[in-house]
Amino acid sequence: MMRLLSLVSLLLLPTTVTASDDFLIEELWVRAAPPHMTMTAAYGAMRNNGTDPLSVVSVSTSIADRASIHETQLRNDRAMMRPVAALSIAPGQQVTLEPGGLHLMLMKLTTPLEIGQSANICFMLETGDSVCADAQIRRQAKHGGHHH
Repeated sequence: MMRLLSLVSLLLLPTTVTASDDFLIEELWVRAAPPHMTMTAAYGAMRNNGTDPLSVVSVSTSIADRASIHETQLRNDRAMMRPVAALSIAPGQQVTLEPGGLHLMLMKLTTPLEIGQSANICFMLETGDSVCADAQIRRQAKHGGHHH
């Protein structure tokens, strides 16, 4: 019985990163949102340092019920956002998540976002590996943000 409990305990541990050496998440941050807001966005960079393509198929975080990768596209002089089902990253490629481009949408926030706190965001790869990183909650990007 004890052996079974030990095995179950191991299975319940969060799976982390066998791909962490190849998949890097850098400068991840979440835009602070007023208490009444139910969604916000997260930005940063993802890099594939491996020799094989990687595909991010989903995103999750404890601060929101739903999280997904979105892309902003201009159509008829209007910015339109659409979800991205899977984001492929070629070997050696860096993908930037930024305002006005690819970004993470965090929807149905579950907790107030206070500047200076951090939130854990996990990226699920097509291989089944999960890579998580802490994102600082702040008003704008460190270098003043991206303006249009």
